[in-house]
Amino acid sequence: MIRKNVSILPVILSATAIEGSDGEFLSCRETIIDNTDRKRIEEERLKAMAFLESSVKNRTIELDLTNNRLQIDLAKRHQAEVELQKTARRLLTVQRIGNIGFIEWKLNTGEMHCSEETYQVYGVNSHITPSLDLIIGLVHPDDLLSVQKNLDLAIQGKKDYDIDHRMIRQDNGKMIWVHAQAKLMHNIHGESKFLLGSVVDITKPKHVEEDLRTSEKGLADAQRITKLGSWRLDLVTKELLWSDETYRIFGLKPRELGVSYEFFLNKVHPEDRDFAYEVYSHSVMNKSSYDIVHRLFLKDKIIKYVNNKCETHYDPNGKPLYSIGTIQDITAHKLAEKELTHYREHLEDLVNERTSSLLAKNEELKRSKETLLSLLENVKRSKAELAKLNDRLKELDHLKSMFIASISHELRTPLNSILGFTGIILNGMVGKVSKTQKDPLERIHRSAKYLLELVTEIIDISKIDAGKIKFFSETFLLGSVVREAVTDMTPLAKDKGLQLTIDLPEEITLKTDKKRFLQCLLNYLSNAVKFTQKGKVTLSVKREGRWVEVLIQDTGIGIKKEYLSEIFQSFVMLDSSKSSNRHGTGLGLYITKKLVTEILGGSVAVESIYGQGSKFSLKIPIDCDQQRKA
Repeated sequence: MIRKNVSILPVILSATAIEGSDGEFLSCRETIIDNTDRKRIEEERLKAMAFLESSVKNRTIELDLTNNRLQIDLAKRHQAEVELQKTARRLLTVQRIGNIGFIEWKLNTGEMHCSEETYQVYGVNSHITPSLDLIIGLVHPDDLLSVQKNLDLAIQGKKDYDIDHRMIRQDNGKMIWVHAQAKLMHNIHGESKFLLGSVVDITKPKHVEEDLRTSEKGLADAQRITKLGSWRLDLVTKELLWSDETYRIFGLKPRELGVSYEFFLNKVHPEDRDFAYEVYSHSVMNKSSYDIVHRLFLKDKIIKYVNNKCETHYDPNGKPLYSIGTIQDITAHKLAEKELTHYREHLEDLVNERTSSLLAKNEELKRSKETLLSLLENVKRSKAELAKLNDRLKELDHLKSMFIASISHELRTPLNSILGFTGIILNGMVGKVSKTQKDPLERIHRSAKYLLELVTEIIDISKIDAGKIKFFSETFLLGSVVREAVTDMTPLAKDKGLQLTIDLPEEITLKTDKKRFLQCLLNYLSNAVKFTQKGKVTLSVKREGRWVEVLIQDTGIGIKKEYLSEIFQSFVMLDSSKSSNRHGTGLGLYITKKLVTEILGGSVAVESIYGQGSKFSLKIPIDCDQQRKA
């Protein structure tokens, strides 16, 4: 509606028809409602709907854009995952080809994770749970301290773990070299969390390195033996490198000081310096090698002759890069050459001088020949006489052996009868023996026994000197023979109140002549007991590799220093005034030395302090057969 003020007023107009009872139209009722607020609300609703539609449309566009970006991101992420998988596969391939294993060790739990290559490097079954103790247990014993020290430093964060060491593979026990590295990793709070590391089998490079060192040493030795040094001059940097032998040729210690081409020229003899410089310069300019001899003038005015060889290498444009060469000390050769030249120059004089000398010597040889022929005739005559004398000596030796055998039989028979009958009488087997009778009978028994021992010892000496004692080898326990000898001497020791002891730390098996070995022990023990009035006699044994030494020590009268060199000689009877028992043949120690040195293949010795006691020893091989073969 248009209002009076000409403003437009929105209204809602409604009309209702009024009818009569017969249905006839009577009037119309109109209603007018102010629609201003409703109109405004409707307009606002329309505006809101339009805004909402616009917002939904814009949001839909944004969602579509976001969805597109998400699809792109997903595609990129998928591509990244594919690339990551490719990288992982490449890494695994690199690990497998390079035999590189990776290890992660959590410090707080001790838990350890290893790659498949780590198991392969250590030769450990992949089903075994890895641990620090397992890996440490495989470290070579000689490298264990170094590994533990470096590992402790890495755990403390003082130093990254980086070490070459040896391992013993678990599967076959072979030794390998590994290069192990590890770094301590931290969280965002700076706390140590785990060690992340790698291990590589470097056995082959190590062997190559060792071969290279051996080769270098061989080359250095060859240069030292031949006095041949090598050198390299870099023509770009002017750096000069010498081998160790080159330093020695110049009278310097290897790597003693920095060297240069100028230093080399200063060591060349002044008379040869310009020549050496011109030859080298000409070879570089003309791309040719050279081989010259010149002198060196060194410290303390020492002059050496050297053979210097060189060749130069160039780049594709012809620019010189470096020169290499050798230098050999030929001083001895040069001096010999000079001496030879000197001899050649004086050869004629020398020939004349030698000719005269040879003529004189020829005359002397003629006289010597005549003298020699005369001597030869005398030798022939002497040889014939010696042959006759030797036959006579053999005959006499045979007669001596027959005499000794005969006399020993003749002497032993009555002596054994005397010993037997006096023993029977002394034992009262033919009746009671009075004290008056007993003393002379005991004297007769002792004398007969002494004579029998003397006869036996003389026969033994005769057999040894004639080489007729045969060596009879048998295997036995040393202790059994020692105890047998001590048992035989025990009654005599008890009669004198002596203590007889054995010191045998271990049982030893000997292979030698048992009978002769026992005879030597009895001779030693008998001598010790005989010249010891109080105290003890000790028999001790000690082993020294393939030898055994028996020592018999007593607390007897001892031996004066001036007699020690004579003690093992025959028929030596030293002063025994301090002993009440003075009898003896003087052959026991002589026979012992002969048996030990000539039959048993050993040695004897004696130490003594007069008035305090003596120590006799014999040393024989444990296996006499083996010693004789050697």
